Amino acid sequence: MDGLEYTDKTKGNKYLNAIAQLIISIILTWGFVGAIADIGGYIRTGKIIEGGYQKSITFFWNNFADIMGNKDYVLLTKRLGEGSSSSTFLTVTFILMVVIVFLIMILGSLKFLLVFAIPYFTVPFILGLGPNEFHLTLFVCGLALAVVNKRFKGNVSLWNVGAVLLVFLIVINVSNIGFVRQKLESPQISTKINKSIHTKLDDLRYGKSPLGEGDLTGFVRQVPKGTAMQVTMDKPQSMYIRGFVGDTRKNDGWGIFECSNYYGSIQTLQEIKNTGLEPHSQLAKVDRLVSGTDGGSDKAKANHVKMVTKDASSKYIYMPYEFSGGVIKDSKDWGGSFVTGTKFPSTKEYEYQVTEPITDKWTELYGKFFTKPLNKDIETYFKAESELNVDIYKKYTKMDSMDVTILRHYIGEPGNQEKGHIAYSDAIHKVLDYMDKEVDYTERFKLGKGDNTAISVFTTNRGYDVQYASAATLMFRYYGIPARYVEGYILTPDNAKHMQAGKTFDLPLSNVHAWTEIYVDGLGWVPVETVPKYKEMMNQPDYSKGLENNTNLNPFEQPPNDNDNQDDNDSNDDGSQENEQMTMSILMKIIIVVAIILLIILLYLFLSWYLARRAWEKVFKGSDRKLAVCALFQYMRNKDLNVSSDVRQLAEKTSYSPYVPNEHERTYMYKMMKIEEKQKKAMIKQTRRNRAISALKLLRKSSLLDKNKLVRKKWSIKRKRG
Repeated sequence: MDGLEYTDKTKGNKYLNAIAQLIISIILTWGFVGAIADIGGYIRTGKIIEGGYQKSITFFWNNFADIMGNKDYVLLTKRLGEGSSSSTFLTVTFILMVVIVFLIMILGSLKFLLVFAIPYFTVPFILGLGPNEFHLTLFVCGLALAVVNKRFKGNVSLWNVGAVLLVFLIVINVSNIGFVRQKLESPQISTKINKSIHTKLDDLRYGKSPLGEGDLTGFVRQVPKGTAMQVTMDKPQSMYIRGFVGDTRKNDGWGIFECSNYYGSIQTLQEIKNTGLEPHSQLAKVDRLVSGTDGGSDKAKANHVKMVTKDASSKYIYMPYEFSGGVIKDSKDWGGSFVTGTKFPSTKEYEYQVTEPITDKWTELYGKFFTKPLNKDIETYFKAESELNVDIYKKYTKMDSMDVTILRHYIGEPGNQEKGHIAYSDAIHKVLDYMDKEVDYTERFKLGKGDNTAISVFTTNRGYDVQYASAATLMFRYYGIPARYVEGYILTPDNAKHMQAGKTFDLPLSNVHAWTEIYVDGLGWVPVETVPKYKEMMNQPDYSKGLENNTNLNPFEQPPNDNDNQDDNDSNDDGSQENEQMTMSILMKIIIVVAIILLIILLYLFLSWYLARRAWEKVFKGSDRKLAVCALFQYMRNKDLNVSSDVRQLAEKTSYSPYVPNEHERTYMYKMMKIEEKQKKAMIKQTRRNRAISALKLLRKSSLLDKNKLVRKKWSIKRKRG
């Protein structure tokens, strides 16, 4: 029977096949290189070649570095000598890839396309960038067409080339429909999924913070047992050790700014640091200026500290307010707000210098500093601080209008803020007095429906350190004073007593704590403890000393501009709305892409069926009657049709002898094939109908049985009652 196997010996035009493969290569490459452009490229309109190749690559890399910095605050080293666009790099890449894909198509080894497909679908989830839906659709379309081309094994006709062009035109036209185009213009289909994946990976990589890193949705303070970190100090002392810093108010608590905020401030902060002022060591800087040791060494105050993170979240570099400055190895500064590790999987061991305790005497330091005569070092410091001061007021006095309304209702008017804020002594007194008199400390409580977690202290008068810190931060901002929400650990005076110089001390997880910090003009960030329990555990400053001066004596102060604040608020609101719109459109974008891909698959299936059928019909009705009869018989076997004895005899006679059937015999074979096809379809239809009828009968029988059981049960109940 092997002689009856039919093989289509007609070969398509080689030129048409090459054209089809070239078109497929262009489509697939367009989708791939387009994704590269989405990640970090830029092509100036009308210029596909612009500048040298090396300069174009440098431009692409630097642009990619800026994108990653603004998006995820990933700091990549930028290179010198960039061009004006990445046009040349992308164009050369496009041409080279078209050639490579075309060669792969000619060789028929489609498995080599995985070299492009694997990174195409994995890199977006790693970087959270590109491709946009149009380029994604093009790439998937190219892969699908490559499979179609291989299935035809080079037997290409005008119909095949037409099918390739048809699919391509459908993609282009669907993508340019107004509604669809509007959805496709928004990039990063993987943004929402990527964020969820990264959050889970961060938890696995660093571990979770016991207090939730600003998440105030929990109403029970549950801290597991364990060692937060191992601390080694030359001179044991108590400290507030900062970790997570909540820069901005979120829906359910506190969070960090958009990464673009930190990335955009790098140059300004570096210029400030070049003057000798580092935000994280500002208190120590002022302490040295007051003591006259700035620029030299004060060995009496120097204290070497080594930290080894254990069960605490290893995402952060834990630093006290007494940090003396300098670069910590394997770390990254987030706009002078907090510091994270950069080592993989995490930076768990680090060392730095601290000065003697300051947080319990910062008010006295403030008083001494602003009564000290000006000198060159202090003038230089004030100039740098004035620039830092303006930025801090812009960022850390912002409040939602709803929060302002709620605070005005519960704590009254914010007071006279003509000088930027009310007096520090007045603000601190108001905050501490409210917390002491109006709020009960509890580590387990519940909120009512609609209660806002970040301001729950005002509505419930209950909470633990997390709620205290959140409320105090809002109150200080309400009074015009920059404030931030902080989570970290406290090394208490009692802990310090049990420490030995140069010996490792296990700081327990139970020492985790949340507090608020405020920015004192000219001095820096200082903690303000509002929880009675922790006031007793940590040494507190004397707020009656040093704060008598209600005026900032910085001669270079540049008060914040209200219009700047308003503009910044408006831009943030616009950004929030854009983020919400992007999130809302994620589902629609996915639906569009899936619909287009399904369209490609359906079109492929239809074309495969149509072209295969057309190839058979071409042989059935061709001039070679012998080949036609053999093909008809092979087709009937392939489709599992019923073959009568006379049909089989004619096929065998034609196949195994020189006999050439006449036109009547070929027509007879063709009619028998059609009849058997109809009978098979009718049989399949009848079988489905019979199955449906059987299922209905079974369902009715089941329902009747249930009904009879119910009737018998009712009669049984009646008989018992009778």
